[in-house]
Amino acid sequence: MVGRFTLPGNLAASAVPSPSGRTTATLAREVTPDGVAGHGMVLTDTSTGRPARTVAPRLPAGRQARTVLRWDGEDAVVVRTSGPRDESAHHVVDLATGAARPLDVRMSDVADQLLRPAELGVVLGKVRQ
Repeated sequence: MVGRFTLPGNLAASAVPSPSGRTTATLAREVTPDGVAGHGMVLTDTSTGRPARTVAPRLPAGRQARTVLRWDGEDAVVVRTSGPRDESAHHVVDLATGAARPLDVRMSDVADQLLRPAELGVVLGKVRQ
């Protein structure tokens, strides 16, 4: 079954659907005179197109969520974060509690090189048996 839903304009660009397709996750941001402020992660019900709730990721001090990369089951998401010196890392955020645990992804060999041709890319994933 294919469904259709509409997201508010401030969420549409980065919404990542859950494995079931019932929910999307996106980072809520607000542009202020001092910069861009993060307001947590918005979970949107795809059957109504309305935000169901907001989760405040509890990341380590000085880190900010930058991008929702993918879901880890129906109850957690993987986010790319950045630190005070704009260094990148990845965390798994539990959507029930907001707790974040680091995901040890090392990509220095790949990230230091240009990805050519355009079809090449880095995929974060998990294999379940």
